[in-house]
Amino acid sequence: MGNLKSDIVTIGNVKLGGNCGVCVQSMTNTPTDDVELTVNQVVELADAGCELVRITTRSIKDVEFLAAIKNKLKSMGCNVPLIADVHFNPKVAELAAEIVEKVRINPGNYIDKKLGKTSFTDDDTAVALAAAKENILPLVEVCKKHNTSIRIGSNQGSLSDRIVFKYGDTALGMVEAVMEFVNIFQELDFHNIVISLKSSNPAVMIEANRLLMKRMSETGRVYPLHLGVTEAGS
Repeated sequence: MGNLKSDIVTIGNVKLGGNCGVCVQSMTNTPTDDVELTVNQVVELADAGCELVRITTRSIKDVEFLAAIKNKLKSMGCNVPLIADVHFNPKVAELAAEIVEKVRINPGNYIDKKLGKTSFTDDDTAVALAAAKENILPLVEVCKKHNTSIRIGSNQGSLSDRIVFKYGDTALGMVEAVMEFVNIFQELDFHNIVISLKSSNPAVMIEANRLLMKRMSETGRVYPLHLGVTEAGS
């Protein structure tokens, strides 16, 4: 990378990228609908030095609980930034982005629904990317309005058939999958993003992140990374 530094992304009172150093993030394991239990765990994590806390947000109902959790923490003077961990429903991400400082989305919910195909053309890719851009625009508009950041990424275990057809189930495939979305966000003039590439195999995860940094440095714009090993358990 030479002297090229990543963009600085602001998540509440925390900054990522540039020369800001590494931030520690963890996740609650409490039911989101148990507001008191979740609030207590967020406070415990913050007291232990956690700088960002992610909370499972699966449904629109969970967004209501998320708002209650946020308000309770604020009343207690706990201002640790919260991240909504959204799994399936893009509408949930849009609503959560009005409340918390960051949302984690699964790109697979915006692109490449299972089509039962075993081969893909360049036209298929063009159609998929156009649909992804249209689908993700409402979230980007909300995030711009509320200064909310987005974490995007790819997991080796959930690469689309289209990506696997072209690149295989590989670290390169992970990079290409996430760069499709980086390009879409850039086209929409949205740069408040953090990128993650995860695998249950640490060696693959490391390789993918190194490839990603090289790829981004070649484009002249680098975004901060969220590092983790998926399915790591305890």
